[in-house]
Amino acid sequence: MLYSTVFQPHFNYCSAEVWDTLGQEHSKRVQKLQNRSARLIMNLSNDTPVIEALNALRWETLETQRARSKAKQMYKVINGLAPNCLADLFSSKKRTTHYNLRGASTSLQLPLPKTENLKKSFCYSGVKLWNALPAAPRETKNPFCL
Repeated sequence: MLYSTVFQPHFNYCSAEVWDTLGQEHSKRVQKLQNRSARLIMNLSNDTPVIEALNALRWETLETQRARSKAKQMYKVINGLAPNCLADLFSSKKRTTHYNLRGASTSLQLPLPKTENLKKSFCYSGVKLWNALPAAPRETKNPFCL
């Protein structure tokens, strides 16, 4: 209960927008905190594979949680459920084509990054994640299926 009420909200707060832009080194450090928490809760030693503790607790890795959160946020953007300030970032990026392609109505045009910082931004990584999803989750009417 202590982890769920004190620590997990810090990991999940703005996870797609803030924590996802940290980079690999900082993401590993934050993941180590979750791993250490899982081992403490399960009373496991440090040499035990952390996947055992995560599976026993039914926890996803922070990276998986961030991807799921980002996919849900992108679903809201695509379906007009997101705030206008966020939806405006993606309004001009709908993919238009004269051909009847599968998934063309639910995919977005990936912006061309001029810097590495743009690749870390939500508007780039969100579009990349959204377009990588299979067609079924993108076309669903229930955002909680993502």
